[in-house]
Formats: sequence, C-alpha cells, structure tokens
Amino acid sequence: MNSLSQFRTLDEKRVAFRNAVAANEFAHCETGVPIPMRNVNINDVDFVGGLWRIQRIFPYTVQQVRDKRFVLFDQIERTEKNLFVYYRAASVYENCYGPIIGAPSHVVARYDTDNGPMWAYGDTIEAARAFLGIALFDKHIDLIHAAERRQIGYSR
Repeated sequence: MNSLSQFRTLDEKRVAFRNAVAANEFAHCETGVPIPMRNVNINDVDFVGGLWRIQRIFPYTVQQVRDKRFVLFDQIERTEKNLFVYYRAASVYENCYGPIIGAPSHVVARYDTDNGPMWAYGDTIEAARAFLGIALFDKHIDLIHAAERRQIGYSR
C-alpha cells in the first residue's frame, strides 16, 4: 500500500474498494485518464488525496539504510582494507501514484558481519565510509575499549 493512502489496513481498503466498484467510481492514472474501478485490481490502486489512483509499477528492490530508502545500482569498484562495499544509489520517494526514484546521487556502503550487513549512506564514498565506520564503532565500542585497555596494560 502507498504510505500516503487514506487506509491504514488492507481490510479498510477492501471495504472501500468494493463500495467504489459498486458505486461505479473511477481510478485515475498518472496521465489523468479515468478508468472504471470495476476494471482494476485492488492491488493496482490506492486512495490518496481523495481519489482512487492507479499505482505505478515499481520494478526495483528497495534497501532501507538507516532512516532512508534507496535503490542500489552498480557496485563501485574500490578496494580498501576495511572491506566495505560501495554502491551508487538513488533515494526512493513516494507520491500519490506510488514510489519513484531520484537521480543516483548517493553512495551506500555495506559491511557484512556475522549478524548480517550494516549499512550507511552519504553523498560521497568518503561520507558513506565515515558514517559506516562510526556505526561500527558505536556498535562495538565495548570490544574496542577492552582491546585498547589490554594493549596498554590498564585494568579496572
């Protein structure tokens, strides 16, 4: 469902959809062409901004990276000692006709751990690397401090 939808549950949407079909209402395409509701599938429409709207087909896989959604494109060839993997990425937005992507103007960094991948993003490789490094540090700060204390002979 579109995050801008009036309906919060699929059950709410089903009831309204049946009522709209029975009332001979129309769904609107992005081009403005109205299509009778009886000719559309419930999965292809949503009620946004007071109108039933045909949702665009979105053929991409979305990756959630912290607080943003991205479509990842090609991997950026880069070898570093930190083993981070970088991708060109585009932000995913949503309007009344469904998800849409912007220009691939971001870099997403991934680091695979035993507990699954960690992700970060930035406008450049350097920014993505810095944010991922900070996230790794924050997650493993106790291990890092313990190793440093052992190295300098500090005991508590």
